Amino acid sequence: MRLSTSMLTSLAKKGVSVPKFDRASIKPGIVHVGVGNFHRSHMAAYVNDMMLTNFDVGKNWGIIGCGTLHFDQAKRDLLEPQDWLQTLVERDSDSTNAQVLGCMTDFLPIDIHAIQKTLENPDIKIVSLTVTEGGYYLKDGKFDLQNEHVKHDIAHPDDPKTIFGVLCKAARF
Repeated sequence: MRLSTSMLTSLAKKGVSVPKFDRASIKPGIVHVGVGNFHRSHMAAYVNDMMLTNFDVGKNWGIIGCGTLHFDQAKRDLLEPQDWLQTLVERDSDSTNAQVLGCMTDFLPIDIHAIQKTLENPDIKIVSLTVTEGGYYLKDGKFDLQNEHVKHDIAHPDDPKTIFGVLCKAARF
């Protein structure tokens, strides 16, 4: 059984918290780079809670996921048949609570140009990142200006390879 929009009614009947808002009315306001467990259990959970609490405000803060690395495609492939829905499970010593998060509206193709185009959308108000230590381009604790991708971005600011180059280009837009 795969999570999808068509499953929400039956999950709610089993006691799972599901989105009680009109997902088709959500407008993107956030682009998040690096969709994963940390993002789901923090930002996505908070945005989903905002939508549940006050959808008139929350509906303008939908999340578009994206990634720049080859392994981001696997996450996109997992979420697409789930209609971008995710499940958050919270556990403590006494209980377990499952909640379906419905605030993500899309996950861009793994393509720098698709990210650039989306960042040009004036409705996007926040760009957030969950980046592992390897994604910061550090060497000996400092930004590595000799990294081949960083050097490319500096030499070709209109055709960046890194997410930081993409953000710099978007900031100039």
